[in-house]
Amino acid sequence: MMKKRVRKNDKCPACSRNLYWDKSVTRKIGLLGNDNETVEGWMCAYCRATFDLEDNLTYIKAFGKYYGKA
Repeated sequence: MMKKRVRKNDKCPACSRNLYWDKSVTRKIGLLGNDNETVEGWMCAYCRATFDLEDNLTYIKAFGKYYGKA
């Protein structure tokens, strides 16, 4: 009997896409500090919005020509 794959939810606060991959891997992209050792935040693999480690929005790329800092 095959085990049914359980799909967890780890939604992006900006686009609501599910970033869950499995119990040890996510689709979140880590953002490193200037020292290239400290993780300062993460970016959504789908909408490219960036967040700090507390999931607060720090940058969003709108569709089209417009960009902005939050």
